[in-house]
Amino acid sequence: MNPEKEYNAVFGWENPADMNDYGFIKHTLYFVGSNMPENETREASKDTLHVMLLDDVVEAYVVTTYKYGKAFSDTITVKMTDIENGNYTAMQRIGVDGVVKAVFAGNTVQLSDAANVSVYNVSGERIYLRKRTRSVSLAQLPTAAYIICIERDGKQSVYKYHVK
Repeated sequence: MNPEKEYNAVFGWENPADMNDYGFIKHTLYFVGSNMPENETREASKDTLHVMLLDDVVEAYVVTTYKYGKAFSDTITVKMTDIENGNYTAMQRIGVDGVVKAVFAGNTVQLSDAANVSVYNVSGERIYLRKRTRSVSLAQLPTAAYIICIERDGKQSVYKYHVK
C-alpha cells in the first residue's frame, strides 16, 4: 500500500428477514483489535458500509444491535492488493475460501453453483449485485479494474478482474 493514497472498501452482509421483529437499532463495523467503530448505520435495510483501509491486511466484523441484545458476525480477513488503475492481467485471485468455483472467460464469470455476486469499483462502491446466479456478464462495464466478490453459505471468494 502507498501511505499517500486512500484505499476504501465496502463491507457487505446479508440481513435476516425478520430483524425488525427483534427491535433493530443499528449495524456497526469494527476492525479486530480496535474498540472504536469504523462505521455504522441505523437503516435496517442497509447491508453495506464504506470504510477507509490503512493496512494491507484487515480483520473486520459487524455487530447488529437489537432492543434486547447484540448479534456478532463472523470475522473476515481482507487482504488488500494494489487496485489502482494499471496494467493488469485479466484476473487475480485475492482471497478464496468459498465453495463456489469461478471461471473467467472474456468478460463473463461462470460459477460452479448458484451464489451471490457483487462487483465493486476501485473506489469501493458496489456497482452490481446479483443474487443466486450461476453466470454474470461484465461486458456492460467500462474498461477498468474491479473487485468481484462471490458469496455462498457465509463463505466468500474475492477476485480482482480487469474488464477490457
